[in-house]
Amino acid sequence: MPPSLSPLRGLDPNYVTQATGYGLALPRFAEHLTYMLRRRNDFSARFLRRALGRGVRVLQGLVVLAGDHHTLGDQCDGAEGAIQHFLGISEDRVVHLS
Repeated sequence: MPPSLSPLRGLDPNYVTQATGYGLALPRFAEHLTYMLRRRNDFSARFLRRALGRGVRVLQGLVVLAGDHHTLGDQCDGAEGAIQHFLGISEDRVVHLS
């Protein structure tokens, strides 16, 4: 999603500038961003850790809603490119909704 529309911008007024600086403004559609998912996931995880402190590891009941393509290793240049890897969330805690 373009940074200007992302709900993450509510956590930090500088989000749009920072995200755009990481080259996240384009592409707009999932099928065109496979090559950049690892970078996007790394940036998002660092942003969430900074905004929530240690919350991504210690807050009970915290839910991170991410597009399915952000959680699939074959679409993120390997399992270590998936968002859960960057957040330190084990694979068994990922729920794929359909």
